Amino acid sequence: MGLVLFFGGIFFIGHVLESALSRDLGRSVARTFHGSLSIRSLKVGIFSRTLEVRGATISFPLSGSSNGQGPMTPLVRIRKVSGHFRLFSLLNRVYDIRDLSFSGVRITAVNQGGRDNFRNVLTRWSSGIHGGVEGGATVRDFRIKDSSILLLKGNGNVILKIQGLSGEIRPNLLMDRFRARFRSGPLTLHFPGGPLRVPATRLSGSFDSGTLRDFRVDLLQDPSHVSIEGRVTQISESPFLDLFFHGNLDLAGLSSMLSHVDKTGSKIRGMLRLDGYIHGPFDRWKGKAILSGKTLFLGGEAIDRLSVEGHFAPFVLRLDPVLIDSGKRHVHGTMSARFSGTNPGVNVDMAVDEPSPSFLGSVPMTVRVFRRIPISGDFFNNKSWKNLWKKVMGDDFS
Repeated sequence: MGLVLFFGGIFFIGHVLESALSRDLGRSVARTFHGSLSIRSLKVGIFSRTLEVRGATISFPLSGSSNGQGPMTPLVRIRKVSGHFRLFSLLNRVYDIRDLSFSGVRITAVNQGGRDNFRNVLTRWSSGIHGGVEGGATVRDFRIKDSSILLLKGNGNVILKIQGLSGEIRPNLLMDRFRARFRSGPLTLHFPGGPLRVPATRLSGSFDSGTLRDFRVDLLQDPSHVSIEGRVTQISESPFLDLFFHGNLDLAGLSSMLSHVDKTGSKIRGMLRLDGYIHGPFDRWKGKAILSGKTLFLGGEAIDRLSVEGHFAPFVLRLDPVLIDSGKRHVHGTMSARFSGTNPGVNVDMAVDEPSPSFLGSVPMTVRVFRRIPISGDFFNNKSWKNLWKKVMGDDFS
């Protein structure tokens, strides 16, 4: 009889703890972030001191809805969360959890007509507004595996997709700071002309509630390797960017990333060096990049030297100067592009210097080329680019 009562008491205590924890988690999401939490199952193991949550969904109203009113749009889905706890921390509801592991995390960010399901929660988190419920939690460390991130437009079209995400975050409780290390499988960015795929990425950095203090992102497409380093501050209002990037770009590998130009891969070879920076507020940033290379092959043309200096800002790009040396031919000029507005397009102004044929006395001659190329859905495969290359270099990509 005593044994039955003992195990009955343990079961009752576990049930009470499960109910209290589930209730506290729901209240925290609702009061702190104006969101909604649903859980399929939550189990507390008293003897093993383990915690397991399955089928969790966290949803938020689209930005612009006040005080959590309006339909909830799922932002995070988690297949399973597990960890270990100190028993007394559950009894006094100041949860002390270690070895927290998330698997099957699916983050789906939706941007719909200027409203989205993630801005409100980021603003409240970065502002330090984390109160609103009794108790609290201390997480010693946690890991993420088999996860993905998806950024969608309101019409359901994919903007960004990251698959196979895994890594860990370790907090520095004394400094209220976190250190993160992640790896991922394929990263895909969708542009009007087609997807840009990077087979693998690495991310490391440290952050707190208001600043991504330092970070490094490595984009890996062997033998290409681009590193982006820097910091982002003022996350809650207008983020301030301070980024530096550098690396080597294999032209053949880049062509295979763009689905619409696969056929040109065999005619594009060589390695480019990239160095640059981005600096300024999120909506008014400016950047500069220098791209250079020697012994390249573009469209069957041998290039002795290529150098491009790019200046860019949101939706604007200017390449000035563009310099290409190919044998005795010297190409120089500018390209400017605007990716927004009613008639987005690229303006090209190039001059080609080369000796005239011997029967004309081999007098140097210059040919000027002007083009405006509209930016359309087949931007990366537009025939105008091939015609421009043939006009400037006397060859063709196809």
